[in-house]
Amino acid sequence: HADKAIAAFGALADEASTAGGFYRDFALYNKARLIEAKGAAKQAEKLLKEILEKSPGTSLRDDINDRLAVLSGK
Repeated sequence: HADKAIAAFGALADEASTAGGFYRDFALYNKARLIEAKGAAKQAEKLLKEILEKSPGTSLRDDINDRLAVLSGK
């Protein structure tokens, strides 16, 4: 089920890209959390860094930085 959810958040992020990026950061953040839960911490970390790079004004900045801090300790 997690794989389907990951794919759904990925598709939502792609859709958001074509719609001006609205909620793309939220879709990718949730996708990263699911990927992390599956045990792919490095892949999740890469995705979180991508969010900060492509959406520097995201309201999720603090949450993302918190997750990155946790992931860097793994």
